[in-house]
Amino acid sequence: MGVCFALPNLLDNLQRPGKWRIDWVILFSVGLPALYATTAPLLYFTPLGYLIPRTVILTLSQATPRAICGVALGYIMVTLLEKKNSAESMPKGTDAESKYWTGKE
Repeated sequence: MGVCFALPNLLDNLQRPGKWRIDWVILFSVGLPALYATTAPLLYFTPLGYLIPRTVILTLSQATPRAICGVALGYIMVTLLEKKNSAESMPKGTDAESKYWTGKE
């Protein structure tokens, strides 16, 4: 479902010129916890299962939290990919922005 929610954004990005970029901040801050919450009940039955607290398994074994995290993960995995052209990816403090703040031309 999350991928379906993100399809308009993906189609918009496909039409833009530029290079593909990954938003690493969103991937690590939201994507990895959502992946963990989605797969924690399955990881419990692997050899790494002893590392997962039992309260986490009891909470995430219910369908609602796991479904919410799964939808969020699908949405995030599509929206963290974006196209930027060279003008959008310029570092801050260059060209017009530096002229505005410093008053120099």
